[in-house]
Amino acid sequence: MTDENLLLVDVCFERCVEELRNLLRGFGQNLCIDGTAFKSWSSGIKNYKTGFGSDDEAGSGIGEKRKCKDGKIKKVVKKCFGYLLRLIVDLDYELAVDFDVSPANSSEMRKLPEIFDEVVVKHPKMDIKTVVAEGI
Repeated sequence: MTDENLLLVDVCFERCVEELRNLLRGFGQNLCIDGTAFKSWSSGIKNYKTGFGSDDEAGSGIGEKRKCKDGKIKKVVKKCFGYLLRLIVDLDYELAVDFDVSPANSSEMRKLPEIFDEVVVKHPKMDIKTVVAEGI
């Protein structure tokens, strides 16, 4: 997708969110953010002749989760070459307010303030009262 197409998708999304804010009482007051990694179709290996990979924007990420099974806590490590999608969702209506896609090796903690700053800039009339972030 070209940068122009991505900009059009972003503008359409912003307009939809503003329309929802006008139609739904309290939309955007209680927000939640969560991210998930998804794989790139690329192997991540660069061509030795050109020095370029088939997906130079993707990154290698490692995620850790703790799962409880049969009363025992088990640490699960997942590796991913691809991207991290972060969604900001209205908790009351369960509708997306904003999104961010970045390389899988980017930090959710560092990106969080930047993402919410963008929400405030894009939707200055949104009255955010609560923000919940899982795993942070």
